[in-house]
Amino acid sequence: NFGASNFYFPSFYDQYEEVDARLFSIKYQKSHTNKFSSVAIGSYRRHNDLYDFNKFRISDVSRVNFHQTDVLAFEWKGRYLTKAGATSFGVEVRQEGVISNRLGLELDNAIKVNNYDLFYDKGLKRNNLSFFIEQQKNWDKLFISTGALLNFNNQFGTEFYPGLDVSYQLNTSNSLYASINRSLRFPTFTEQYLNTSTVVGNPNLESEEAIFYELGYKLAD
Repeated sequence: NFGASNFYFPSFYDQYEEVDARLFSIKYQKSHTNKFSSVAIGSYRRHNDLYDFNKFRISDVSRVNFHQTDVLAFEWKGRYLTKAGATSFGVEVRQEGVISNRLGLELDNAIKVNNYDLFYDKGLKRNNLSFFIEQQKNWDKLFISTGALLNFNNQFGTEFYPGLDVSYQLNTSNSLYASINRSLRFPTFTEQYLNTSTVVGNPNLESEEAIFYELGYKLAD
């Protein structure tokens, strides 16, 4: 439980929030041979959030924001060593969901909010599947890492994200490096659906994409 006066807006002094999170994770790691190893990770996270702009829990609970998010994920990674270097590859399946009285689309069946005379009547789910492969190789002082990720999302479609990193060790203290990578960020449920007097969400927001270039020099003491 916490709150901060004037934190989100200067006219309200009694802003208040409650958060609660529970996480379960299980991991299995195995060296199949001296060249091949793998790891599998499963996880589940639930997060509850209550945000009250100005003592509305007392005067009008319908104006309080209630959200419950669930993230279920499974990831498998393999690593294989050869003369060509280290090859890593894997797959991840993830589902993200929210139920809320503010965020998402109208639910067919509303769900009661614990301890309050109110219902989660909105919600949304996203399903995501991704595959990746990466190759790393050292030649004395030269290191190269290249890889790619193929991502499928039921809301934002299919995208391909490659990357390349190169570094060269001049001596024990000096090195040069260069990299180029393509990345993305999905809009949050809040950015898509929250509507207030000062914020207007847009459910048609697309994912942010960027291409990063970097060239640098490192000096180690």
